[in-house]
Amino acid sequence: MALAIVVFVLGCEQSTEPGVGIKRFQIFYMNRPAGGITDLIKINNDGGNQKRFSNHPRIASPPAFTPNGRDLLYRALIDDQVMFYMMSSDGTNPRVLDIPIEHSLQGYQISLDGKQILFSGISNNRFPGGLYLMNIDGSNIRPLLRTDCARGAARARFSPDGTTIIFDATCHDNSPPIANRDIYTVDLDGRNLQRLTTDRLTEWEPRYTPDGERAIFERPFVSGGFYIMNADGSNERFLANDSTASLAFAVSPLGGSMAYLSDRTLYGGTDKVYLLDLDTGDKRLLAEGLNPRHLVFSPDAAELLIVAELQYNLELHKIVLATGELVWLADGIAGRTFPVYQPFK
Repeated sequence: MALAIVVFVLGCEQSTEPGVGIKRFQIFYMNRPAGGITDLIKINNDGGNQKRFSNHPRIASPPAFTPNGRDLLYRALIDDQVMFYMMSSDGTNPRVLDIPIEHSLQGYQISLDGKQILFSGISNNRFPGGLYLMNIDGSNIRPLLRTDCARGAARARFSPDGTTIIFDATCHDNSPPIANRDIYTVDLDGRNLQRLTTDRLTEWEPRYTPDGERAIFERPFVSGGFYIMNADGSNERFLANDSTASLAFAVSPLGGSMAYLSDRTLYGGTDKVYLLDLDTGDKRLLAEGLNPRHLVFSPDAAELLIVAELQYNLELHKIVLATGELVWLADGIAGRTFPVYQPFK
C-alpha cells in the first residue's frame, strides 16, 4: 500500500483570496525527498510560500496542535525509539516528553481544553497495550481501559464536549484484534464503558459530528459502507456505500455533511469523491479518478484537501467547494498516519 499524507491546519490569516472569499490557511505536510529524511513542510492553501518548518531529525509523524495554536505535539525516531516532543508553533523550543511507554503510530489527539493527550500504547514487559491518557506535559500517564478491550482498542477520539472518548475495539470475545470490531465509548476516568454496535460485523473509525449528538463510522468489507447513529448507539442508519475498507472520509467541521471516497475500481469503475448531506442523503460529485487516500476539510469547510496517488506519487490537491475548482498544491508527500487538522483559535 502506498504511503499516505498527514495534513493539518495550523492557523488562519485574516485575509481572503480576491473574489472567492476563501480564508488563507497554512497547511502542514510531511515530505520525504528521495533518499532523504522526512521534513515537515508548511505552505499556504493556495500552494504558495512553501517553507521547511522543522529540521528535527527523523520526525516519525506529523503534529497535533494545542487548541490555542501556540504549541504542537509530534513524534520523532531517536536511536530507534519513538519519542514524544512538544514544540512552539514557530518551530522553536523542542522538548522531549519522557514517556516510558512504547506508543503506536495509529494516532494521538490533544483534548479540546489543551490539558490532556490521548494515545495508543503497545504491549511490552512494563505496560499493557491499549489507550492511555496523560497530562499535556507528559505527566500522570494512566491507562484508560482496564478490561480485555485494552489490547485492540484503536482510532480513539474525544467527544466535542470533552467528556467521553469513542473508539473501536474487540472486547466481547476471543477474536483476533481486527475481527468483529465494534464501536465503544468510555468516560475519561475509564468508567461507563458502552458498546454501541452489537452485530457480528466489523465497525471501525468512529467520528463524532461537531455537535456531539451523532457518530459516523464505517462498516467495511462485505457490507462496505458508511453509517450514522446517535451518540448513544440508537437510531443507526445507512449513509452511503464505499465498496471497500477505505477509511477515507471526513466530517464537515460545520456539521451537516461529510465527504467520502466511493472506490469502484475493483468492479471496472473509477474512484469518486462525494459530498453527502447527512440528513437528506443528497450527494454531489466532487472529483473522479484521483485515486484518493485521505480527505480533510479546512476549518471553515470552504475547501476539501485530497491526497491523491497519481503515477506512484502522492500529491496534495484541494477542491474549492463553492466553485468545484480543483487546485494542485504539492507533491512528494510522505507519512503513514491518518490526516488530522487543528484550527487556530
